[in-house]
Amino acid sequence: MNLEESSMCALSRYRIRAPPGGLSKTCIMYADDTTIISPTSPQNKTNTIEETITLASDVCSSLNLQINKSKTININFTTTNRSINPKIDNSTPTEPMATATTTKFLGITIDSNLTWHNHITTLENKLSSSLYAIRRIRAITNKKTAKIAYFALFECHIRFGIIAWGSASENQVKKIQILQKRALRTIECLQPHDHCKPYFISNQILTVPSLYILETTKLLKLNPPKVRGECHKYNLRNVELKYDVQQHRLTKTSKTPQIMGSKMFNALPDNLKQIQNNKTFAKKLKDYLIERPYYSLNEFFEDHNPFLRSRPIT
Repeated sequence: MNLEESSMCALSRYRIRAPPGGLSKTCIMYADDTTIISPTSPQNKTNTIEETITLASDVCSSLNLQINKSKTININFTTTNRSINPKIDNSTPTEPMATATTTKFLGITIDSNLTWHNHITTLENKLSSSLYAIRRIRAITNKKTAKIAYFALFECHIRFGIIAWGSASENQVKKIQILQKRALRTIECLQPHDHCKPYFISNQILTVPSLYILETTKLLKLNPPKVRGECHKYNLRNVELKYDVQQHRLTKTSKTPQIMGSKMFNALPDNLKQIQNNKTFAKKLKDYLIERPYYSLNEFFEDHNPFLRSRPIT
């Protein structure tokens, strides 16, 4: 390692270990990305954003660092399709700050309405390229090699960020599922209309909804909320095995990892919820989901609701 590389590593370690102390806002630093969370209201939104950016610039200047305003995006998140972007006077004529409705953050494309349409479109393109590679590999090798290529080139893209985008609308998620089924049919040399569920089980491949259930529930298990027994004193059955679901008003809120994770965990059988060790829980849950290849979250919840359960999963 040369001196320049050593200096860059030292600078990176310094920046990660020492978040700017002058920022009174919540500051999250991951590698070379910094996120500042600043509560505001519609009345003083513009002033708060301007003050936060000015403060961040001053702190960086004190560390002999400079914010690249040409790569700094102003994006306003809203629960509706309205475009509401405050006018911010925090740039110079030569380096204006761009206002956008979508941007890429840590490899995930986010939009101002958190619909995940843009990310899923980007993901479709990646998976289509991976699917072509799997087809070529299957044509010249065997099933085992094609299956290895699936996990290395295809499923890794689905897993990345699925805790966030997995809550997208069912129609959006189906686009990824269709590509996943094509990949499985390629591995098994199936016809376009052949059923895939038996082959998901035999190949031990998780469907897209099952991957979302697994990853979101694992995250919740690592950061558990209060159980219902801690929130009230009613003597209800299995109260210690169910997480409390936060009260919420918006549909967007109901799709957050905390709430969706709580609902999915509460729906699991008691023998899974009783597992204390996180690694054991993740392994048992994965085995459980492999045996039950769900094609949607509704199918998962219906299968675990005794009042709606009317058919076996085939």
